[in-house]
Amino acid sequence: MRDVIRKLASMILTLLIVSFLVFLAFDLIPGDPAIAKLGTQATPEQVASLRAEWGLDRPFLIRYFDWLFSFVRGDMGYSYHFDRAVTELLSGKILITVTLVIMAFVMIVSVSIPMGIFAARHQGGALDKSIMVSNQLLMAIPPFFSGILITFLFGVGLSFFKPGSFVSYTQNFGGFLFYMIFPALAVAIPKIAMCVKLLRSSILEQWPMDYVRTAYSRGNRTMQVLYRHVLRNAMIPVVTFLGMTLADMVAGSIIIEKVFNIPGIGQILIKCIEYRDYPTVEAVVMLIAFLVVFVNFMVDIIYRILDPRMRQSS
Repeated sequence: MRDVIRKLASMILTLLIVSFLVFLAFDLIPGDPAIAKLGTQATPEQVASLRAEWGLDRPFLIRYFDWLFSFVRGDMGYSYHFDRAVTELLSGKILITVTLVIMAFVMIVSVSIPMGIFAARHQGGALDKSIMVSNQLLMAIPPFFSGILITFLFGVGLSFFKPGSFVSYTQNFGGFLFYMIFPALAVAIPKIAMCVKLLRSSILEQWPMDYVRTAYSRGNRTMQVLYRHVLRNAMIPVVTFLGMTLADMVAGSIIIEKVFNIPGIGQILIKCIEYRDYPTVEAVVMLIAFLVVFVNFMVDIIYRILDPRMRQSS
């Protein structure tokens, strides 16, 4: 319990440090949000007036703590560019990005675990060799390039979807889920290849262990030994990898959203950086940071549940 509390405190401290660095970075980089809003033809008086309205003329630390306390209360500020509350602006876009990440994660788990087990059970066979060769190829393909290939194959070639024509979940939820299959597949493909290779190697490392021979001596069959004993230990590094993958996909979905014209938080982040819309950018970065840190925290908890040695050492 004390270890969990310590990790929670560490998570909160990490988010505080990230929030400060993010706020500081946007304060230091060139560009004035007021000029970006008004245009280069605006007079100095107009720029100064808008800066005062937005509170940009106040000292840095006062602005930071004011923003931080508001953010903790759920007030993410007001978008400079869109003239809307950031919370309202991001509410629907967060759902789109989360859907993309969840669908990709489900694909990774549902495909890589059975395939990794199959490859380990048939080590050295023709199918195992084919899977390993395919894995090496798929791991080398970046998600944005696999997104382009999927768009060309399923969108242009087979006409399963119209490239660039995003279907909103508010208009057609079924069409939205169908459209999201393809960007989710682009995100999932290299991760599936990595997970298959990791699980296969992990199972093969466990197979010569003494506890496996003991399980066989008690009359267990191969499948019983695999699923009751070997897989539990082999899944420990895989769970860690899946957690890191989930955290990575939260940030990596930005590129895929651009390829498939998905109006998620990735698209809004790119646009708001261009327009120096710092309240929106800071909110998006903090949301991504929170999801990454929280996922890593949950992975650590699950890791300790699976591995009793971690609980004994804490």
